[in-house]
Formats: sequence, structure tokens, C-alpha cells
Amino acid sequence: MSHSDDRREFSRVPVALEGRLVLADGRTIPGRLTELSVGGARFAARSPLGDEASVRVEVLAGDAESHTLLSAHGSLGRSDSDSRAIAFTGIDLESFEALRRLVLASPTTPSACNANSTSTSACAGARRCSRSPAARTLGG
Repeated sequence: MSHSDDRREFSRVPVALEGRLVLADGRTIPGRLTELSVGGARFAARSPLGDEASVRVEVLAGDAESHTLLSAHGSLGRSDSDSRAIAFTGIDLESFEALRRLVLASPTTPSACNANSTSTSACAGARRCSRSPAARTLGG
């Protein structure tokens, strides 16, 4: 896919984060987030996801299931053989700040990105993130 064909508003960065999806009926599906952006993620589930429309995504601190780094509401999107895309639809401010830090800490995010830099798309995406619908929705 060429860059001009990519319709994402925000660039995704590769990650390897333990997480889980919480379904509408309360069931949890453990897995791993493999890509992350301020607008969504890619989630590789350890069991089938089915046709759930909306979920809550939780990113866990290491292997500690009791500590959640961030929690966001989202809708499941396209899938491939082993993962599903998730578009964030709601996130509280504390989780959004954690999400922003995770994206900016990615090795693929230019270290030169700062509040005064406009030379990279990652920097522009980091500034746009505060205006995204998911960032503006407090409390999901």
C-alpha cells in the first residue's frame, strides 16, 4: 500500500504490549497490542474475537493483570489472519496521556520531535492527537 493510499489520520507505531479486550457481556479476551496510535491499535487475540462491534481495550503494565496503564473504548475494524484493528471511540484524559507517552516513546518516533518541531509527520500527529474525537471524549 502506498503512502497516498493510507487513510489513517494518525501513524501507528509498532509495539509489543500485553492487553485485553473487555466485551459488552463482560468477558475478557487476552492478547497483545502490536501497533498503536492515538486513534487506534492492532490487537492480536489469544482466542477468537467473533463479531463484537464495540469493546474496551486495556493495556496492562507488564504481566500484572491488576494494573492497567490505559483503558479506551473502541470499535473493531478490519481483520487479518491473526489480529484486528480497533478504532478508539472514547478515552479518559489520564489514559489519553498514557497513550500519548507510549506512542512518543516508540523507537520509530523521531527523538527530535518536540513542541517546536514541524518537520515530521509523527510530530504533527502528536499535536493533532489532542484534537481527535477519542481525545475529546472524557470517560468513554
